Amino acid sequence: MLTEQQEKEISKLSPDLRDKIMAMFTSPYYLLFQAIDTQIKAFAQDVINKPYTIRGSSENEQSKAEFDSMLKAMDKMESLSDMREKFRLNLNPEELKKIDTILTTADVRKEALNGKKQ
Repeated sequence: MLTEQQEKEISKLSPDLRDKIMAMFTSPYYLLFQAIDTQIKAFAQDVINKPYTIRGSSENEQSKAEFDSMLKAMDKMESLSDMREKFRLNLNPEELKKIDTILTTADVRKEALNGKKQ
């Protein structure tokens, strides 16, 4: 942890250098949490914006491949959510303040289902 004075001194540096220095004093869990959280949100939003359906035989192979990929991704959502929660539990208090995201697997499922509970 940095002191308030140290943070003040670091804030005077260029943004690029400041980010590199701050990265040395923050846990990797925040970045891991953020990466997984971003991926989960992007996937859920994609499915909300363009629901995938089983395509008829007249549809092209690309549509069928997209549907299969979506099903595979859906199978992984619970493990990704569990991973995200594991990293969230390792965040320090300052990092916890930075996240204003959905925090539970149930919340992720609810968002993926457009606000409906299972």
